[in-house]
Amino acid sequence: MEPAIKPAAQLSKNGVIGVLATQRTINSERLLGLAEQYAQGKRVLAQACPGLVEQVEACDLDSKETRALLKKYITPLLSEDVDALILGCTHYPFLLDTIRELTKDKEIEILETGKPVALQLQRILKKHHLEKVTMLNDDDFNDSDNLHFYNSSEDPTTLQSMKQLWQFSQYSSQLTHQDSQISSHKSIAIKALPALEYGYD
Repeated sequence: MEPAIKPAAQLSKNGVIGVLATQRTINSERLLGLAEQYAQGKRVLAQACPGLVEQVEACDLDSKETRALLKKYITPLLSEDVDALILGCTHYPFLLDTIRELTKDKEIEILETGKPVALQLQRILKKHHLEKVTMLNDDDFNDSDNLHFYNSSEDPTTLQSMKQLWQFSQYSSQLTHQDSQISSHKSIAIKALPALEYGYD
């Protein structure tokens, strides 16, 4: 949430900011603290979105059910004239196309935290010298022809969903950026790897 609250407050012209987030995030003191720190004098309207995470993890991104959920959650914010909308969960950018469609009649800045979070992760990995980890005795994960993913879950359904969502994000990126440097024909290798193996949680 932190990478989005401050720019949302700066971009909002009418002082009304909408937040789509999980119930847990909305109930957290962190969100309240960020709003008080970066959005003083603004109205921050937080909308819980039960069910959206599950829809994304099922790779159900554009069904009638998903659209109905998004419309249900976004409509109250639109009625309050939000002009900055924060996607407060890392799952929600996968729904960005539908969100843009539902808000196309309004001039709304949509902000998501994925890129800032990824950059922060990159800084942390660099700090702990984990930018490139070689997995000994694991030939499938030591070649340059694969895109490598490590996941703390061993659930095969979760790993398959991760693969499908990555493929979707790359397809969408290539539609937007025809000069994308990421090859769409690369194989994707995914392996469960508990985060605590490195001593960081």
